Amino acid sequence: MGEHMEPIDARSPKELKRKLRERDVSVPLRGMGQTKEHRETWAACRLLETLADSCLLRYPLRVEHTDRPDLIVTLPDSQIGIELVEAIATDQARFTEKINRKYANSESSGIEIIATPRFRQSDPQLTKPEMKALVSRTVSSKALNESPIMGDAFERDWLEGMIHCIDDKTDKFRKCGFTKKPTNWLQIYDNWRPHPHEHIVIKMLERELSDSGWKNPFDKVFVLGSRSIWEFGKDCQVVEHEILRSCRSLDYASSLVADAWLKVGAWLKASSKAGR
Repeated sequence: MGEHMEPIDARSPKELKRKLRERDVSVPLRGMGQTKEHRETWAACRLLETLADSCLLRYPLRVEHTDRPDLIVTLPDSQIGIELVEAIATDQARFTEKINRKYANSESSGIEIIATPRFRQSDPQLTKPEMKALVSRTVSSKALNESPIMGDAFERDWLEGMIHCIDDKTDKFRKCGFTKKPTNWLQIYDNWRPHPHEHIVIKMLERELSDSGWKNPFDKVFVLGSRSIWEFGKDCQVVEHEILRSCRSLDYASSLVADAWLKVGAWLKASSKAGR
């Protein structure tokens, strides 16, 4: 499905979760038919099912997929506007698309670990020739000879990406045309790769938001991780919401983790066997 999801009316957490589970939330690989609507539907369903039993939602409620903000949740006495954003470096997304398109038909016989290019939000965008060369290096032995990335570089890259998402959505929130609701949330669905240790970087983000004095206009910021959704409030306290097991198995979670590396790993193994 590449279209906005249909509105949902629910009188209880049980009904909300049931209706969310009836939705088609499968997501094609990046560059193989995946759209923004696929990602938003997946992220919205994951968030709402996880929070269904929490005190953050009251029933009966109605969920509508809109634009600016992406979701409107109408409660008995108020409304919540939810803006959704994917955390991924621009060149990481481009790189993954190219890998998927090039090696989508490779026969898979297992996952191999290969060198992972480093992408930072602040880096200049690669030109087409530079991207082509990077893809070529990544699926050759040359990539494996590069110096490893040391220290807390991946953690700092992740933090930079999260802050960029918050700042970018803050600018859009303050522009004319964005509908403000009594309560406004930002949900970041974390697709940063390679992914650092989640508990470490969540603490880093907590300190960053606290030190900056919560300058963004959102009442809450949620970071959608692999097993938990992390809730940040204006008091800069963090609440962990464990993602339901039924949600963890959604197609997008597995496809994004394996997005490039499963396909390239399979191709490398096949090439290695052919060269023997």
